[in-house]
Amino acid sequence: MGDKFTLEFSLSDFDNMNHTSMESFHTQQEHRFETCSDKPLPTSEDGLIMYWMGPNDLTAIVGEKILIAAGYEVHRLWDRVENPDPEWCLLTNYRSSSWEQADD
Repeated sequence: MGDKFTLEFSLSDFDNMNHTSMESFHTQQEHRFETCSDKPLPTSEDGLIMYWMGPNDLTAIVGEKILIAAGYEVHRLWDRVENPDPEWCLLTNYRSSSWEQADD
């Protein structure tokens, strides 16, 4: 048995994994987020959506992998604000079905 496994997920699985979403943060809020890469954070004018995934590492990693596999840009961020606890969020150009309905 190898050390890699294949699981199947869809974007609807991602939609069920996050608990809150909003349009990208304001530039004044950049300091509250730690990024998992050396890439600079996109600005709030880039039209990205932020999805809060909760404090669990696995939820954030699986959510990130679902979006990357579907071809979306993704930035995994640690939101240091205690509300009530710090948690993971994903900044992405994916717009869930709830965002699409709100745009109509």
